[in-house]
Amino acid sequence: MMNLLNGLLHLLLVWISAQSLLFIIRNHSRTRARNLPPGPSFMTAIRNLLYLSSRPHKCLAQLANIYGPAMTIQLGYVTTVVVSSVSMAKEVLLRNDASCSYRNPLISFSVLGHNEATVAFLPPNSYWRNLRKICKSQIFAGSKLDATRGLRRKAVQQLLSHVQGYCEAGVPVKIGEAVFTTSLNYLSNAFFSMDSADPCADTARELRKLVWGVAEVVGKPNFADYFPQVKFLDLQGIERRTTKLVGQAIRIIDAMITRRLQSREEVGYVEDDDVLGALLNISGQQR
Repeated sequence: MMNLLNGLLHLLLVWISAQSLLFIIRNHSRTRARNLPPGPSFMTAIRNLLYLSSRPHKCLAQLANIYGPAMTIQLGYVTTVVVSSVSMAKEVLLRNDASCSYRNPLISFSVLGHNEATVAFLPPNSYWRNLRKICKSQIFAGSKLDATRGLRRKAVQQLLSHVQGYCEAGVPVKIGEAVFTTSLNYLSNAFFSMDSADPCADTARELRKLVWGVAEVVGKPNFADYFPQVKFLDLQGIERRTTKLVGQAIRIIDAMITRRLQSREEVGYVEDDDVLGALLNISGQQR
């Protein structure tokens, strides 16, 4: 029985590889016709797909030195345009932001319908414009950033104290983990008025653990993102793990929203000075 399953799996992988190779060859021949930037050949792209999984920044930097600040890379079935200079980034993010805003979501970002409710992956429609307007007015506006200046200062001071303590103890500092903790602590304060660094706050500690877990999972390259034929197999278990972690995080945030609404009902309307309060106000105005 196991030999039969192994044989079927082998045949499936051979078929997928053959189909993918044919697709890449055909797609590469159409690149010029679609007026895309230059890029490596399809054989080079196959080799780079393996290299990108472990050192994407170094691989892309080396390719940019060869093909320029805008290049086209075929990653499996996904045609990807990579920009790697300030001028090209401005061209994409500022001058053509509406045209370049929509992108195919990765599988890990699509669990539980997340891609249908986030600015990063929505097409430029009315809902997307409304979300952008809310982000601009409630998060990135100058007055909002000024109001949270104290939170940023507090988070940086906590980071410095953390690093100093490690230095005095002669222990190496895990920079990535320290920066992640600092950023999450600031965001949890700004969004929920909750200190994620508080060891006594069970909800904050659990949310921090979940966010860290999600960041680790979605940071891993997923073979199924480049070869959709094997998505249903979830060979690396990324979709399964992400669904579990995101589901747990959503339940925690739902509970926080419920408690905030109950608190408002008990004491009457409160002008909350965090993002959650602002979003609840907007949601109430739109009903």
